[in-house]
Amino acid sequence: MVSLANKALVITGASRGIGREFAKIALKESAFVTVSARDTSKMAELFSDFPEDRVHIVAADISHPDQAKQLIDAAIHRWKRIDVLVNNAGVSMRGNFIDLQSDVVEKVFQTNTFGTAYTTMYALPKIIKSEGSVIFVNTISGVVGFPGSSIYSSSKMALSAIAQAIDAELYQNSVHIGSVYLPYVTNDREKVIIDSDGNEIHHQRKAKISQYQAALLIRKSILRRKRRIIFGFLGKFAWFINGVAPFIADFILRTSRGSIHRITKSKTS
Repeated sequence: MVSLANKALVITGASRGIGREFAKIALKESAFVTVSARDTSKMAELFSDFPEDRVHIVAADISHPDQAKQLIDAAIHRWKRIDVLVNNAGVSMRGNFIDLQSDVVEKVFQTNTFGTAYTTMYALPKIIKSEGSVIFVNTISGVVGFPGSSIYSSSKMALSAIAQAIDAELYQNSVHIGSVYLPYVTNDREKVIIDSDGNEIHHQRKAKISQYQAALLIRKSILRRKRRIIFGFLGKFAWFINGVAPFIADFILRTSRGSIHRITKSKTS
């Protein structure tokens, strides 16, 4: 595969950020794209430059299994197949574990882990038939349990395990299971995360990569059928050290005093 032309894609979390940028890349290459998000009110405008017969907008909260199924059913009804599923939707959090409220734990896992699992479960039969790809958009937090983002890290680590297991189960079916591990990515101004109390907060951080660059890595994973893409030296270092010498990773995390995931935050109005 040298391009995404005429491939039928489903992209979750496509109303902003990486999902939006990748959807635009796929549409420019003449793919058939189902874009999904909880709030689709602005998505028609976002994709107005592309032919209507190439874009399918579906409102769905994938943390609910019935809505995840409705999303996949809608894509199949529209395109008659699914070649690529990009699991991009996610919720981020910051806060010490001891301060966490139970609903924060539930919210993060419902979207990041359960929602991704539901969508993948329902899409797999069609992807097996097309010998296509399932992509898990992950972060270095899915490799190392960073202080200050325990639940986010664990929800993303779960995706690493799911991807590895599915890859082994479907190896004989010529299905591509890919994980893309990203560093801090440029945020949309309106993006919010949640704190330990469940409050929505704006946050600022120094980005290592743009949304467009992140989207290109997803494209690379699909076209080259890469099992893992880990961006940057620090990401590769974290992967290597945590796997080969975890006591070094423990030492770095213990002595970081929260500096690794320190952010400037403000509550939403």
